[in-house]
Amino acid sequence: MSIRLKVAKSAKEIDDVMWLRHQVYVVEDGKFSDTPMPEKRILDRFDTMPGVVNLIAYNNDEPVGTVRVNQDCEIGLPPESHYDFGQQRTHIEQHLSPQKPRFASGGMLAITEKWRSRRDVIRALYKMLGSVFYRWGTTHILATVNHETVSMYRRLGFKVVDDKQWVDSIGNHVIPLVADAHSYYKWAFGNIPTNGHPNISDNFELLLLRSGEVIFSKGDSGQYAFIVDEGQIRINGSSPAGDVLTLATIGPGELFGELSLIDDHPRNANALALTDAELIILDRNAFKEISDSDTDTLDLILRTLAARTRRIDDMAMVFAYEPLRKRMEMAYKEMQERAVPQRKDPKIRVLKLAPQEFAQCAGVDEEMAMSFLKSRQARGEIELRSQTIRFVA
Repeated sequence: MSIRLKVAKSAKEIDDVMWLRHQVYVVEDGKFSDTPMPEKRILDRFDTMPGVVNLIAYNNDEPVGTVRVNQDCEIGLPPESHYDFGQQRTHIEQHLSPQKPRFASGGMLAITEKWRSRRDVIRALYKMLGSVFYRWGTTHILATVNHETVSMYRRLGFKVVDDKQWVDSIGNHVIPLVADAHSYYKWAFGNIPTNGHPNISDNFELLLLRSGEVIFSKGDSGQYAFIVDEGQIRINGSSPAGDVLTLATIGPGELFGELSLIDDHPRNANALALTDAELIILDRNAFKEISDSDTDTLDLILRTLAARTRRIDDMAMVFAYEPLRKRMEMAYKEMQERAVPQRKDPKIRVLKLAPQEFAQCAGVDEEMAMSFLKSRQARGEIELRSQTIRFVA
């Protein structure tokens, strides 16, 4: 059940944003009003000002979540309708002088009740906020949030600047917060190297996947490339005999599906999520913008193509001329490179790959692959689990 997040641009998407606010705030949470509002939509004057972006999340065609981003303007920012940030603004301006600060805000978060348990959806919406802040050159973020959710905002780098304030129009207490935008952006995309993240445009989208979900299949038309932000992706194909072959395991910061940005040919392999995953989607319009202005990401794409070509050449030589043990050693080395360090103990690296899948990668039978892996385990290099391999040395 993949979730796609994007900038709301079409009339339907904007309408879905306003409907989501009403559905969540009025119908589900009983805020703003005791009865549904006319047309079941919520909007305010800040929706009409320059420098406003609404982000929306869809489960297929069902809108499930939204959040609004505002750039500072002559009437201020939405949080300043509920709290006077004048003192904080002055302090920041004095601290940054002679640089001029750029303020922005994120708010109007609305997640339908049945999706609130999906923390990855909320987290992804706030990561996209960071992308917009980055594009605008924002230095500081202002917010007033429901007092019950302040702990979540602390994890994003926000600092409380005053006690909770009662707001009659909302019918709830809010807490004023300020965050340094650089710290926020580091939280949002800290998993991706500097040269691995695209310059954000209105074509920027995120895709959230559950383990086992198919991203694309061989023969599908190719319209997008993907950068892995979190999780692991498997690229596989089939041998002439019909055996499934794992061609690559893709991890955070890596690009795949990049040929679709260059030609109109169908996909030549399958891609599926090995774990719960989060992907940045690049379509051809975004790629064109990158080609014109973002040399770092263009360089990433070209280097990815070159590395894949070399790997395919190496695989072809090994499979054609080398003994079976050489195949397994090559597959083992790649597994080591793809394994992800554990947060609690970075010395231990884990790869979600069953031993039988290792056999597919190496192009050998399962008995031979298991014998090879058990010899490595006996040497204390790895620990074998049913669905994972842990590198401990």
